[in-house]
Amino acid sequence: MSNKYAADLSVPPTPIKGACPCRSFTFTLSHTPTKLNSCNCSFCSKRATLYANYPPSAVTIDSNTHDGVYANKPEIGRFHFCNKCGCGTYTEAAEWEMDEAVGQYKMKEGEWRVSIDARLIEGEEVGFDVKKVEVDVIDGKNLW
Repeated sequence: MSNKYAADLSVPPTPIKGACPCRSFTFTLSHTPTKLNSCNCSFCSKRATLYANYPPSAVTIDSNTHDGVYANKPEIGRFHFCNKCGCGTYTEAAEWEMDEAVGQYKMKEGEWRVSIDARLIEGEEVGFDVKKVEVDVIDGKNLW
């Protein structure tokens, strides 16, 4: 799949739900993820998240009663967590694209994605198993 998102959004949707351990944060994704990302930047490597990236329109936050936000570089990303159970929940992150002229990634102005922690997905009823999904590593340590 050449798609930058966790799921092929061109196929019919198979909605899937998830939640943090205390269920203060619950969500619905329009499609079951078929690809995940792991980032090695200084924050993500400590958070140990497996990201399922979606356009904002494909994610519905059903409840988020104890939302906390950490944003060291808010122009790049905002990391959400549950203030009740402490679980990392999702990230709002800027979209990036390769600038072939200089051989570096650059931020796409005004474009964001939502990256849900795939370990929070409750997908047994639709056959989702996080351990069986392909994981791409993002070199965030050297990217940002």
